[in-house]
Amino acid sequence: MGDTTLVFPVIPASSDCSLKQAEGIGRIPREFGERHRVRSPGATTHIYTIRFEEETLLSSTLHRRFLSGLGVAALASAGAVALSIPAAQADVSGFSTEGDLSIRTGPGTSYQEIGTISKDVQLNVQCQRQGQAIQGTYASNWWAKVTYQGKTGYVTRAFVRIPDAKGLGACPENTPLPSPPQPKPSNPVSSYEKVKARANDWISVGLLYNWDLYHPDRNGVKYRRDCSGFVSMAFDLKTSASTVTLPNYGFKKINFSELRPGDIVGNFGPGTEGANGHVAIFDGWANSAHTRFNTLEMHGPQMKGKAERSTRGTDEFWVKSAMRYTK
Repeated sequence: MGDTTLVFPVIPASSDCSLKQAEGIGRIPREFGERHRVRSPGATTHIYTIRFEEETLLSSTLHRRFLSGLGVAALASAGAVALSIPAAQADVSGFSTEGDLSIRTGPGTSYQEIGTISKDVQLNVQCQRQGQAIQGTYASNWWAKVTYQGKTGYVTRAFVRIPDAKGLGACPENTPLPSPPQPKPSNPVSSYEKVKARANDWISVGLLYNWDLYHPDRNGVKYRRDCSGFVSMAFDLKTSASTVTLPNYGFKKINFSELRPGDIVGNFGPGTEGANGHVAIFDGWANSAHTRFNTLEMHGPQMKGKAERSTRGTDEFWVKSAMRYTK
């Protein structure tokens, strides 16, 4: 990555000063909690330790709010000071903010998954490199290199909280990355089209929602007439799963940023019995911001079949998880 500088007006320093806010133009890694050094470009060098709390990008001007700074002595000359990003010194500690966080062979979801990490696990981050941008707990295109349960790979910084990133630098650019895996010969769209075709069999009938009643699919196999029975029928499962048991039938949890048509979304797993759970088939994003999406689903009191859901607000309870069928 190399050193990157940000130039801003010098603020006179005393033996204990605070740099409240600085403004300049430059390219700074979008990271939180990093500590950097500030040096004056003159013959006399004074060093400050600054911790970044937050940033906002406005046009080409970068604003950062500084938590604190310690001055050694008053700067003898006016002018400007430069911000320099330190090289990696040692591993730093971080914590996963999302369960089933994927460890991948490279900095993107196209790279092979080699392991997963549970929520709130402490991680030793060795270095980081830029890659695919992910929207999660944070918005980040940085991927942290970690070793977990004997597997070394990359996890998105979008789901990793690092309280103090002092000393965390970029992974060496000469570190080779494996090529992303080639697509499998089978076309995933064909599987989605099959699921959607079976779902439309029931949608066209206009069934009434009733979790005590059953209705046959095109082959005569009967499924329960509720949300999880509808999904079980669409995926041609051999039984009517419930929102509690559905994850046991070949579905694997994924992040919302990875959603594609044919995945399922909702609130499922332990504790989602009866009205506590709901599941729907993801049928594509409804807007470019990816805050609304279309679904195929059975919801009472009357089967409407299709809906537009939001990832925010009133629908949030029903979109707690996302899963992909892997069989």
